Amino acid sequence: MGEYGAAREPERSNGGGTGEPLTRNEMSGEAQSVVQAGSIGELHLHNPPSRPPSVEIPVAITCEVEADYVIQRDWSDGVPLSGGLVRVFVEACEDRAVLLRAMRPLVIARRPPLGGTETMHWGIPEVRKYSLNLDKDPPRLKGPKFLYTVSPGDPEVFELTVHCGPHDIDWRLEVDWTCAGRTGTSVVDLGGHPFRFTARPGTRRWPFGTRR
Repeated sequence: MGEYGAAREPERSNGGGTGEPLTRNEMSGEAQSVVQAGSIGELHLHNPPSRPPSVEIPVAITCEVEADYVIQRDWSDGVPLSGGLVRVFVEACEDRAVLLRAMRPLVIARRPPLGGTETMHWGIPEVRKYSLNLDKDPPRLKGPKFLYTVSPGDPEVFELTVHCGPHDIDWRLEVDWTCAGRTGTSVVDLGGHPFRFTARPGTRRWPFGTRR
């Protein structure tokens, strides 16, 4: 047929006895308009599997404090001491990887250190360790270059050793992330309340596990 070459004879029916041309059709992707010549024998439309919509914040961040405490009256007013640890757990909430680009401390308030009696804590497991100096302005986070990826089943755990110099300090933490072309910042604290650490008072210590 001219420059387009010879026409191809359509397949014939091998059953049914109609003798009409039988055309097999397969499509993939999203179907728009479909034109069929001859009798339809089989028609297959293949749509790509749909992905669930992206969540607004693709990471879940929780934390816990491991530290010696200073006690003024009883355990209800205990404050973690300088040199204590904050452990940060970062998990992906989507079925794709999330790049963690930065972690940043924010000082909320500085005060003179508290006096009182020190308590002790147990050791903690090995994790990704950083040192945080809240006495600097801005605060200084020291450790390996902060660039990690979390994905479903592969979270990260960060351990911050906190130093606050001669102060009693309220502070929060920020984690920058990137996921599927989106960027954002998540704030890390204690359920909406800032972390609080104080300088060591240099007074007597309570043995671990004892209370007034």
